[in-house]
Amino acid sequence: MLKPDGWALIMVPITAERTFEDPSVTDPKERERRFGQDNHVRRYGRDFVGRLQETGFDVRVFGVSDVARGAVAVAMDYTGQRQTPVDNYGWFVREGAADSIAQTPGVQIGKQAGEPYPYAPSGKAPEVERYVASMKKFSPKSGDTNSLENVWTQNFWSGARLVVDAIAAQADAVTWNGVNTWVGRQKNWASGIQAPIKSLDPKCKATGDVWNFQWKVVNGQYQHSDWQPYGGRIVIPKEVKDFMMPGAGDCYLTAMADAELR
Repeated sequence: MLKPDGWALIMVPITAERTFEDPSVTDPKERERRFGQDNHVRRYGRDFVGRLQETGFDVRVFGVSDVARGAVAVAMDYTGQRQTPVDNYGWFVREGAADSIAQTPGVQIGKQAGEPYPYAPSGKAPEVERYVASMKKFSPKSGDTNSLENVWTQNFWSGARLVVDAIAAQADAVTWNGVNTWVGRQKNWASGIQAPIKSLDPKCKATGDVWNFQWKVVNGQYQHSDWQPYGGRIVIPKEVKDFMMPGAGDCYLTAMADAELR
């Protein structure tokens, strides 16, 4: 819902030439097969802009060159080549005949488990075994390799780990205020399976690193490579942050959230 003269930043995965939908599909597995997720009822296509215009919206389309340049533009697929999701793992930023470059903050499980994780001397996520064991025990439906490598599964597990750490840090009674205060003071907090979160300060939240990695095409199928960084860590230039929220700098995510709340 928008107020008069309000605006919205609308982003959806474009995974088809034309949008197709079927609200009558209710089986979670069938939804995942047809629409990519078990809570989705459609796949958006390249007609997405037209669909918005038909409902009365004045639509402005921003391209990569409008918000980024240099390495970030490459990571965002400035070349115009199509982006394709790889199962649940990450999103391609470039697709070639023999390999692709995927952008994801998650670690690998099925092969070279716990990598990439450049934040530990071993190069391996220190909590990967605990993550796998706990997911298989408490959420067996999410215990397969695809689910365990899903960035959202890793995000949710990391969030639960944050709450556990916050509760453990309480000296006496556990209260919401105590938990929230502890969380808000964390700098470079690490779940042990994802990049450390730079800041959880309510006034300036700052996320962890995101990396580009290489995927190989073997017999027409995408397979994990050795996960050596391809192009390194993605750095968002200051001008891009200022474009999204003028003057917010590294606190642009908090500023965006505050603007939405108002």
